[in-house]
Amino acid sequence: MKSATKLLLILMMMILAGCGDSLFSQAHIRVIAPDYMKPVFDRAAAQFYRENKIPVILVYKSPDSLLEKAKADFRSDIVFFPKPKKNDYLESDSLLNFATMSCPFKISTVFINRIEGPQVSELRDLKKNSIRRFVMIDPELSYEGDLCRRILEKHKVWDKIGDKLILARSSEHLLTYLETGEADAALAFEHSFAGYRNIVIKQRFDDYLGYRLHYCGLLLSHSRQKKSAQAFLDFFDSRLCRVYELPGVMRLE
Repeated sequence: MKSATKLLLILMMMILAGCGDSLFSQAHIRVIAPDYMKPVFDRAAAQFYRENKIPVILVYKSPDSLLEKAKADFRSDIVFFPKPKKNDYLESDSLLNFATMSCPFKISTVFINRIEGPQVSELRDLKKNSIRRFVMIDPELSYEGDLCRRILEKHKVWDKIGDKLILARSSEHLLTYLETGEADAALAFEHSFAGYRNIVIKQRFDDYLGYRLHYCGLLLSHSRQKKSAQAFLDFFDSRLCRVYELPGVMRLE
């Protein structure tokens, strides 16, 4: 019996040793990211793991709580957030002021039209009777929806579309309205339409939203995996990063 137990222990030690740099000894990095950017970061984390064998744990939060979450979560290594106009508040923060910041990419917000539906040229055409329904994400549920509402208000359309407006719960919900033909047009982040072909882009609003669509990655000073975390930030700067194959996601020079 003792021999069998000893043999089992030896086998377990061999299995653990065989795992080497994979499951048991492998350090992971923890990344806090905006919840509306999930398709981008899921894709990046998967590619980074395939190429580097470093797991990335993604924690998705609403944009107004990203930095506070990063400061409170001492297991976190990186936080991504919309680029501020000024970095003064970062410089005055005792936790963040020694961190490494990167500004690797930006995203696009677009106004689209279904190819098979009534045609529009620009946002103000939404007021025409030919456009039956228009869909965007609910501003009360998503930062993406909030930015879209600002665009509509800026172009004096928000108060004019009345019963035409459909408020979706998510990007998936928004696409359902387009696929079924219940909506003729939509306003959303361009990457929300990834894989959907039955649309044509009518307008882009990157310039109007400006810095709100530029995203920074911040390597936190309390990170315990600084080398791996910096590698993840550098990965976003690489032209080989596949997130840039998503529509409307562009690497900043």
